Amino acid sequence: MNFFLENSRPVSREAISVNPAGQGDGGHSTGQHVTSEGQSEVLVKVHAAVNLPEDKNEGTPTPYVVARVIDNESGNVRTQGVTRAVGPDHDPHWNEILLLQYPSTDPQDNSLLLAVADGPTKESIASYKFDLNNLVPFHEYHFDFSKIDQGSKGGGGLYVSITRKSSRLPREIPSTPYWALEATVLEAETNFNGARSPLYAVARIVPDIDKYSHEMLRREPRPAGLRLQSVLFPRPLPEAFKIEQGHLHGFPRIDTEGGTPTSKPVWNESHLFLPSKDIPAFFGQDTALVIEYYESDKVMTDVSWSVHSPVAFSVVPLTRVMLSHLTKSPQRGVTVSHVPVLSESVDSGEQDKPATVLVALRLIEHEKPEKLDAGTLKQLPLVPLDRSRSQTPAQRQPSAATRQSPLESTANQESDTFPPWKPILNSPEYERGGLPRPRPDPNPRPPAAEQRVR
Repeated sequence: MNFFLENSRPVSREAISVNPAGQGDGGHSTGQHVTSEGQSEVLVKVHAAVNLPEDKNEGTPTPYVVARVIDNESGNVRTQGVTRAVGPDHDPHWNEILLLQYPSTDPQDNSLLLAVADGPTKESIASYKFDLNNLVPFHEYHFDFSKIDQGSKGGGGLYVSITRKSSRLPREIPSTPYWALEATVLEAETNFNGARSPLYAVARIVPDIDKYSHEMLRREPRPAGLRLQSVLFPRPLPEAFKIEQGHLHGFPRIDTEGGTPTSKPVWNESHLFLPSKDIPAFFGQDTALVIEYYESDKVMTDVSWSVHSPVAFSVVPLTRVMLSHLTKSPQRGVTVSHVPVLSESVDSGEQDKPATVLVALRLIEHEKPEKLDAGTLKQLPLVPLDRSRSQTPAQRQPSAATRQSPLESTANQESDTFPPWKPILNSPEYERGGLPRPRPDPNPRPPAAEQRVR
């Protein structure tokens, strides 16, 4: 039985010259935000596979994943990583991270090969290869890799999230006085009563929280989810790797394995968000960090790996008030406590009290940031999730001996006219942890007027 690599030349089943990782050896660290000088890195979150072919003995495979960075000119393997073997199973899931570090060269010189191999035989049963220059640095892609049908047994599908890193952060929006915003969903502060399985935490920054919540979170079933980019092999088109522009749903980041324990989950995974043309600035009247929680036992089915319809969500407004908190912190970071979890099925177990989570935010003001561990993040200044409609304190007037940085100036600009919080944050349902519903208009207009565009 023949399999195909990207150059479309048929090759026989090839032996994988690396053993699968041992049980429990799989990685879950996402590494540093940037690499050391002179190094590049590819971070591969290996989620799952479906419809894998049989092994060479026509039995159910015991699959594992090998990730390799390959020099395009010589064909040599520059670095590789491997998951543990699971199964036997045609539809395995791993939830592991592979960090592939190698000396920096032009991305056009290297390809990434992901091979699914059978544990007992070490033979490849499906492979996916593409040029690394297809990936924009520091963007987290979520892929559904599929093989064009190679016969009745097919080639299977692989689900991965991939990020290419370099030694410095890019700065697409020079006018923004910071390089990035780091958001870390740390842990539950209360019990998660009603959670039936570990919850994936998906974080995203949206420019209009009212619009996003109305379109993606207030409908049943909720349309929110992790949108996958489908790529067909063995000849993937460069267009399949393009980043969709002009949408208001943000660019989501997913944690690797779901928060554990289920009753009071801990995530401790940091995500880096860079300003872009879609969201040039992260702090404004309507901008918010949205955290969506997905039940892990519903993500995997016999036909696909799909993260959709969250069981709960949280909202952290990214207003000028929050920016002011961040700029006043010596570490340019804060922890936000008592962030409610909005859900109809998950609560704290105490009457009329929602489950809450602890979230850390940190401004990245330079191109080579260091990632802080969870213990250090918890030592950052603690601020509550302010849902007050009152005005913020008046702008501080700097003394002659004190000059504001551009960041502090941006934070304090127009702070005395800070707009009121959005209805989603002030509703009694939000306080209790229930889902907010649209409120009736206290001053309804005549029917004819209702038909006009507001």
